Amino acid sequence: MFRISLFLLVASWFSVAHSEPVRYSFASPVDDLHGWQVIRGEAGFGNGGLGTDKIKDDPHATLLVRSPRFRLEGGSSVSLKLQSGGGGPIPTSSLSLPVETVNRGPLGVALRRVTDDAWLIRGRLNRNGPEQEIVFSNQKLKELHNLAPDEVYTIDFFDAAHGGWGHVQLKEITLDVGWVEALPEAPAGFENARPLFLGVLHGRLAFDKKELFATPGSKVSLTLFNSDEMAHNWLICQPGPKVADELGMYVVENLEEMTAADYVPDDPRVLFHSALVAPGNSDTQFLTIPEKKGEYPFVCTFPGHHVVMRGILHVVDTLPLPKDNQVTAAEPVNPYLIEADQKPVILRGPLQGGTGGHAVVCVGLPGGVSYSFDTHTCAISNVWLAGEGGFIDAKPAWAGRGGKALVIQGKLQHQNPVERKPGEVRFSSYLLQEDGTPVFEFTSGGKTLRVWAEVSGEKLLIHREQDAQEPEVETIELSH
Repeated sequence: MFRISLFLLVASWFSVAHSEPVRYSFASPVDDLHGWQVIRGEAGFGNGGLGTDKIKDDPHATLLVRSPRFRLEGGSSVSLKLQSGGGGPIPTSSLSLPVETVNRGPLGVALRRVTDDAWLIRGRLNRNGPEQEIVFSNQKLKELHNLAPDEVYTIDFFDAAHGGWGHVQLKEITLDVGWVEALPEAPAGFENARPLFLGVLHGRLAFDKKELFATPGSKVSLTLFNSDEMAHNWLICQPGPKVADELGMYVVENLEEMTAADYVPDDPRVLFHSALVAPGNSDTQFLTIPEKKGEYPFVCTFPGHHVVMRGILHVVDTLPLPKDNQVTAAEPVNPYLIEADQKPVILRGPLQGGTGGHAVVCVGLPGGVSYSFDTHTCAISNVWLAGEGGFIDAKPAWAGRGGKALVIQGKLQHQNPVERKPGEVRFSSYLLQEDGTPVFEFTSGGKTLRVWAEVSGEKLLIHREQDAQEPEVETIELSH
C-alpha cells in the first residue's frame, strides 16, 4: 500500500487537566517563565514583570512568548495585568508580527488558536503608564468553546514596538482552562513540525473544522481529539471530487475486511491516515505534506460517516491570515470601578443616577449592598445593589480634569428624596464602627441624631438614634 512520509504513533488516552485557576506571576526578581516558551526575541524580567531583555524603548528583535497549550471549557476565564505602553493596532495573527520592532508597533496579549495562528481575542493597554487589568470576555470564550470544544489555544505575549512608551510588561495572568498534555515525542526530522488539531462536534457527525492549511513539503503534526460517543478516524486522500465518497463506500460494502483494517482501505489514493480513535482518546500523526499544491480531502471512514464527516486540506504556497472579523478586542477593566470586597468602602462627592445633592457620602458594603447619605438633608437617599465590577464608577470624578459626579453602578432598590429647609439640619461628621461601617451624626433643633445601616438577610436596616435613646429602625426590602 502506497503512503507518503507517514509516521504512525499509537492512539493514546487524552486528558484535559482541569483544576483550580492557575496564576502565573512574572514579577521580578523571580525570573521564572513557568513553562512558557520564548518563540522570538530575548525575554527579560524588570520593572515588575516579563518583557524584553533590551533597553525598553530602543529598537530590538520582536519578542513573542507563548503559554502552554490548553482547551477552553464552558466556564473558562482569562485575566491579566499589563503595564507601560499601549502600542499600536494588533494584527490578526502572530504570523504578521514584524521581525524587528517598529515605532508604535503592537504591544499586548492575544488568545491564539493553534491550528491557524489566529489571534481571536486581542488585548492591550488603553493608556500609557500604570498597571491595568484586562479580562477576556467570558461570553466570547464560551462561544469559542461551543463552536469547537476540542480546539487548542495558547496565550501569546508580544512586544514589537520601540520609541516612546515602546515597551510593555506582563505582570501576571490567571487562566481557568483545561490544560492539554504534551504531544507524543516527535520522530527525527519532525522536531519543529507545525501542530494541527482536529476535534469532533459531539453528536453531530462532523469535524470541528472544514478546512486545514499547509504549505508544500512542510512538516506537520495532526492530532485528532475524540470527545464524541463513538469512534472516528481521518484519512487524507488524493485530490478529486469522488475520491472520499468512493473510499467511504468501499468501507461500507466490505465491512468484514475493513473492520480488521480499522476502516482504512488499502488504496494508493489514501495518502495519510490516523488510527481508529475510541471515545475519550486522541491520536497524533506526523506528516510530510505533498509537494503538489491542491485541495486534498480529509474524511472519517467509520462506516457511514464519510457522507457528512469531511473537510479539505488546502496545500498552498502561503498560509492565509485570519480575517479581522474573527477576532475580538479585549478591553482593559475600568480601573475607576470601585468595589467593596473585604470591607466597606466610603466615597464622597456629587452623585449621578440617584437622588441627592452635591455632598453625598456613598457606602459600598461587602456582598453588594450600597447606599448613599445626603449630607444636606441628613438622610439615606439611595439604596442599590452593586453591578458587575463595582458599586460606583468614579471615572467622571477622577479621570482627566475630573470634577464630575460619581455614577451609581447596579440596580436601584430605594430612593428617598427628602426635602428640608435650609438650616433645619446640620451635618457634623461620621464615625466608623469596628466593622468599618459609618455612623452619620448631625444636629436638628439642638438635638444630636445618628443614622447607620446594616444588612440583615434580604433587608437593609436603617437605624435612627436621637440623644442616645432607643433607635428607630426602618426596613428596606432588597430584591436581587
